[in-house]
Amino acid sequence: MFWKFDLHTTSHIDTLLDKEDVTLTEVMDEEDVLQECKAQNHKLVDFLVRPQCMEDLVGYITQEPNDDVEEKIKYKYPNISCELLTSDVGQINDRLGEDESLLMKLYSFLQNEPPLNPLLASFFSKVLSILIGRKPEQIVEFLRKREDFVDLMIKHIGTSAIMDLLLRMLTCIEPQQLRQDVLNWLNEEKVIQRLVDMVQPSQDEDRHSNASQSLCEIIRLSRDQMFQVQGCSEPDPLLATLEKQETVEQLLSNIFDKEKNESAIVSVIQILLTLFETRRPAFEGHLELCPPGLNHPSFSVNQSILDAVRPRLKDFHQLLLEPPKKTVLKTTWGVLDPPVGNTRLNVVRLVASLLQTNTHIINQELINLNMLGVILDMYFKYIWNNFLHIQVEICTAMILAMPPTQSDSEINREDDQEPVRENILITHVSIQSALLFLSIKMGIKSSLHVQYTSFPSAGVGQWPNDEDTQSPTSPKGTTGSSDAEEEPASDRITETVTNGSMKETLSLTVDAKTETAVFKRYDFLFARKVFSSSPSLNPTPLPPKKKNLASCHTARNPTPSPPTTVSRPGTYPLSGLLKCMKNCFYLF
Repeated sequence: MFWKFDLHTTSHIDTLLDKEDVTLTEVMDEEDVLQECKAQNHKLVDFLVRPQCMEDLVGYITQEPNDDVEEKIKYKYPNISCELLTSDVGQINDRLGEDESLLMKLYSFLQNEPPLNPLLASFFSKVLSILIGRKPEQIVEFLRKREDFVDLMIKHIGTSAIMDLLLRMLTCIEPQQLRQDVLNWLNEEKVIQRLVDMVQPSQDEDRHSNASQSLCEIIRLSRDQMFQVQGCSEPDPLLATLEKQETVEQLLSNIFDKEKNESAIVSVIQILLTLFETRRPAFEGHLELCPPGLNHPSFSVNQSILDAVRPRLKDFHQLLLEPPKKTVLKTTWGVLDPPVGNTRLNVVRLVASLLQTNTHIINQELINLNMLGVILDMYFKYIWNNFLHIQVEICTAMILAMPPTQSDSEINREDDQEPVRENILITHVSIQSALLFLSIKMGIKSSLHVQYTSFPSAGVGQWPNDEDTQSPTSPKGTTGSSDAEEEPASDRITETVTNGSMKETLSLTVDAKTETAVFKRYDFLFARKVFSSSPSLNPTPLPPKKKNLASCHTARNPTPSPPTTVSRPGTYPLSGLLKCMKNCFYLF
């Protein structure tokens, strides 16, 4: 009944195409031209694949519109042309992919001088991408004949659409053998080395960002491909080139042997972070292909990368101390001079990734440079920077969860017990955190004057006598310092913080031989709870005290009172020191 009364709608395009002198612009002005093309209207498709129409369509997306054209319709025809060419109609794909003159006209867009028009570049990239997916053999053969193709791609890498096209070539080419041929071809053209050369201070930020993102995506895509294609005999040449020691060394040389440039530094760190990434499953359950303990290359960091990074750790440490200059940042609660900055934040992220590898030589270098101590200082200096705090928390949690490496020294506990290993970073960061905690304990009270006094150390396992505490032999009157004195005849370090206005003293003694730390608080017990990862290292239980720890929060009597010594101080293993400090902090 519906068709009997001829109520169905008909496209005006069919009527328009019946005209002998119809033009392409007239057809493109029709509102439903895209829908009719995707529906494969035979009249419309036959009209579009005419040689002159195809040439005009390609010309719209590769040539700049005239400046005298109204801005509202300036990119109307280029946009419609792009949609028509990428409508995935077989006849259009065949005509465009098999006509070399059309491909040359399309390719000529890359021969323009930078910067490219970003909108036209997106049209060009979209059209060439659909051809790569539908006509891979013809397009790859055409591009390989162009000797300047890789040069032009690198030249325009600052344009995001060109970067997307490069990545498209790595992911959308099938079959696998053809893709491997493309990878070998790009590797022979040294595309990795050319992208690395783009990440240096002499280039602009767009090139830094896009070159870095390209390298990161190549790493991820190549590693994903290793799992998706089982039994692949040929390794990925681009990934192998990226993981070479000389490639990583060149990246680091670009940022450290020249002027400091934050954009270049951050871009290089992003590449390193991607290289340090452990395998992330492409889909749920994928990790079952590689059970725990299996030595698969995607689950471990290439040693050549660590060998290239280790000599440059001192330069990253210097970046924490002297980052690229930034303007003073005024906030609602104060002035940041200098602010944390993107450079230092990414350096801390890099340290967190290095800690994840749990490599002895890297751990030892971090200790020698005291990089973790600098990071802890930043943690308390920038108290409102949540991004920094998250990274420091990740570093700390990772260290405390670290198993010992084979190179870590053994700890002799008791004569009748087997020696155990403890990661050197746990010892180091525990001592650094304890000393830092003591130094800021009174420093957070800005109205009070804090003095640091080093007391002579007592014998191992003994607490300093009252005479030692009342008459220090070598007092230091420094303010705002967390340095401790180490006696040459002993492996014990004693750090004491004295608040003169409130007549209270807090002391920490660290013994490197036994790897224990002893706390002492005059006038009252510092902490009741003892945390230990090893039962044999737990201290003797403390006797109950009538004095409530809550009294620490109440106002003290300003009348000076002689300090008293705790008769049974607690001894804390360093592996649990940070956990202990976290609980003790709330007492103040």
